[in-house]
Amino acid sequence: MRHPIYSGLLLSMAGTVMTIGTLQSVCGYVVLLAALIFKLAVLERLLAARFGPAYRDYQGRVKALIPGVI
Repeated sequence: MRHPIYSGLLLSMAGTVMTIGTLQSVCGYVVLLAALIFKLAVLERLLAARFGPAYRDYQGRVKALIPGVI
């Protein structure tokens, strides 16, 4: 996967949300998810602009967050 830190953060926060189980924790997770999706999109554009076709090929072969899925 291209962004293992983001995957780990989302997974650990999902576990925290399930443990706490409040509406506030779910809302916080949604905000975190939206922020990371935005940041991931910006980072992907930056990397594609910097490394060109080689990075686009890498994007086609390697998933961003979850191996074999996303």
